[in-house]
Amino acid sequence: METLAAVPITLAESSSLLWAVLLLAIALVLLFVEVFVPSGGIIMICGLICMAFGVFFLFQVDTTVGLIGATLSLISLPIMFAIGMKMLPNTPFFRRIELRAGNPDRKMGSQGIAGADNQSEAAALIGLTGEAMTDLRPIGVCMINGRRRDCLATGGAIEKGAEIEVIAADGMQVKVREVD
Repeated sequence: METLAAVPITLAESSSLLWAVLLLAIALVLLFVEVFVPSGGIIMICGLICMAFGVFFLFQVDTTVGLIGATLSLISLPIMFAIGMKMLPNTPFFRRIELRAGNPDRKMGSQGIAGADNQSEAAALIGLTGEAMTDLRPIGVCMINGRRRDCLATGGAIEKGAEIEVIAADGMQVKVREVD
């Protein structure tokens, strides 16, 4: 039995081997690029077609070489996908389309924007007075401590311009009542 190294390769086989290696390399590059470029799967289909033709040309050289190439191709697919997925979050394209919350350590303030600690800010509002900027039926806008805030009226509607007092606050919700 002869080994692969001892078998002379003809010109047709060397041409098939060259095409096979070239097509498999192109396939791996295309499949890697598919992870980063949104193409709707077109790049992946082209990569799989290149891979299939590369394996076909390996079978033209020798059945054993073809089987080895097919096995390596099937093994390389999930590896290339995993490498691409590992690198994807660090790409500029992904950072642009990802809905990242910014700094996860910052909490939402009473107006729904990033701000100070909610509990301490809410506790500081209780007992403060202000003015209703809009009618509160039951929700509206009040000016409290020089800042506009969305407020919830307790005990009925409050007219615009009325003096209000904060009776409860828990971060996003500020409850007020009309001062008599």
